[in-house]
Amino acid sequence: MQEWDTEDTTFYCDPPYILDTRSQQKYYAVEPGDEYHKQLVEVLINVKGKVVLSGYDHPTYTQLLDYGWWTDLYGAKAAMEVTATGGTKQKRVEIVYRNKQAAEYGMKRPLWVDELREREG
Repeated sequence: MQEWDTEDTTFYCDPPYILDTRSQQKYYAVEPGDEYHKQLVEVLINVKGKVVLSGYDHPTYTQLLDYGWWTDLYGAKAAMEVTATGGTKQKRVEIVYRNKQAAEYGMKRPLWVDELREREG
């Protein structure tokens, strides 16, 4: 991220869910542990551009609020069932985190609108 980071850059981050928030602990071929998510937060708080991050509520990500990040809840719940034994589905609220730059920009319109207008110009 640091390589492409400018004030005009927008990053959308959708990392694998933190292990504590999942019923299935082994889902990906390579499971990023807690340290991965902590390092991601350290990178994200220093980004110059706009950042939108999605995930479940967890202290690792809620600390972003201490750095002026905003959260948005759209009333959506994600149901996840990854089990061969027919376990019960767990409902979790998805949270979208936005850094100050993204919040000030608005991020309500599609991110590509301005770029498309420039190309069509």
